[in-house]
Amino acid sequence: ILELLSLTNVVSAKENKPDIYILSFGSTAEKKSFSLAEELRSLLPKLSIIRHCGGGSLKNQLKRADKSGANIAVILGEDELTQQ
Repeated sequence: ILELLSLTNVVSAKENKPDIYILSFGSTAEKKSFSLAEELRSLLPKLSIIRHCGGGSLKNQLKRADKSGANIAVILGEDELTQQ
């Protein structure tokens, strides 16, 4: 994520739009999304980071991320976490 931010030169805007929107699928991924959000907030204090709260389908969560206007959507799933 940090490498992606450095490549895209994302700078927090003065708008109420988040820079990063974190989505998760599955209970393990949801738990990990809390720690990821906190870690990113510590590393990138100037950026606005939102974690999706409310569950829903992938389609629903992606719609919410899009409506938020976030520059980057981070998607955490069970499969991705087991492949670490």
